[in-house]
Amino acid sequence: MARDFAGGATTDRVQVTQNANINNLRPFSFSGWVWIDAYDAVPRRIYNKSGSAGAAHSLLAAHHPGAADILQFHAVLWNSSQGVWTGPGPAIAGWHHVAVAYAYQATTDDPVMYVDGV
Repeated sequence: MARDFAGGATTDRVQVTQNANINNLRPFSFSGWVWIDAYDAVPRRIYNKSGSAGAAHSLLAAHHPGAADILQFHAVLWNSSQGVWTGPGPAIAGWHHVAVAYAYQATTDDPVMYVDGV
């Protein structure tokens, strides 16, 4: 599935809701093609898996004032503790392949994030 993030749009994302078959997948990976028109100070979700039970995780694109455009991966599972990791974001105005692979065992486990295979 491909999604276009039209600058400022807050609803352009892949949303995965509560589903008993995928609530606690460990390890897991996510990949997709994205086109980002602009980075905003407010993080925009690329992918979001949430629900009332099991793991929750999301991949966001954000711009932090005085810093670079980044991707953020958030994961929650451990008694409401949240792990947050960042990596460089793709350039704007072009299709880019993004992927995250994560063992999902503890907040000390680091995910592997790829932009265009790197």
